[in-house]
Amino acid sequence: MATVVLIVSPTGASSYTVPADCDLADSVECIGGGAGSGRDDSACGGAGGGSYAKTLSLALTPSSSIGIGVAAGGTVGTAGGNTWFNGALFSTPPTVGAEGAPAQDGSATGGTGGRTANSFGSTKFAGGNGGASNGYTGGGGGAGSKLGAGRVGGIGHSSVSAGGGGAAGGGTDGAAGTADVGGNGGDNDASSGHGVGATASVAATSGTAANDRVGAGGGGAQLTQQTAGAGAVGREYLSTLSVYAGAGGGGGGDVGGGTAGGNGANYGGGGGSRRAATGGQGLIVLTYTASGGATRPVKMAGVWGGYAGESGGFAG
Repeated sequence: MATVVLIVSPTGASSYTVPADCDLADSVECIGGGAGSGRDDSACGGAGGGSYAKTLSLALTPSSSIGIGVAAGGTVGTAGGNTWFNGALFSTPPTVGAEGAPAQDGSATGGTGGRTANSFGSTKFAGGNGGASNGYTGGGGGAGSKLGAGRVGGIGHSSVSAGGGGAAGGGTDGAAGTADVGGNGGDNDASSGHGVGATASVAATSGTAANDRVGAGGGGAQLTQQTAGAGAVGREYLSTLSVYAGAGGGGGGDVGGGTAGGNGANYGGGGGSRRAATGGQGLIVLTYTASGGATRPVKMAGVWGGYAGESGGFAG
């Protein structure tokens, strides 16, 4: 049985100690960070989601220290960070790495998702682009995932409502806003979980997370219900310590004086446009079969204490 390690912190460049029982990674997967909303006070396109990259059969030295980087999610007007494994910097380049979504520039065009051409690995999928503004704001794009490219955020309507957020790869695109209703978020890979777009009397809802599924998108806002729904956290990976994580959905766009566009979800979802929507941070997933055939506890960086060595105890 394989051991699954989820590395989520600290964000930025750091070092990681290879588990003492790991001399060969079955796979290493990375998700880049989602970008934040393009502007804090004006309609614009939604932000893009982070890309996905994977490599197989990576030889490692047990107990050695290697360079990694976990992407931070973007804030207003900033790009999502890059995520990588086994390299001092993303530009070195690393063995595997996923580009974060470039910054949304505040224009009506939806932001670009993280790109495969700028990522590293044997399998790569782009992050979803944000939806365009057509007068009202677009939804954020979903993160790329092991199931495919992230899905696109919905387009904003010309006069009334915003687009919904796109789901992570394997799900569906966010819906466009209509004359009366904000766009629904995209569904996850089980055709469910989308946030519902706002009507004149009912607020938008966030996407709903589901075990073993990628994240769905958040619902878009409407002229009288102006705050958007957030994307849903991805949960397609389950660590040996029974902690879920995965590719996140994009947030819905907000309208007018709404308090916020929908945040892009962890991991790698793009923010819905307009006010203060953030992108989801990155993720590294290390899967390996323990040397000698024994399965050991895993290190959930930033969440749980890790395996402390041959004594069998846990640190932290």
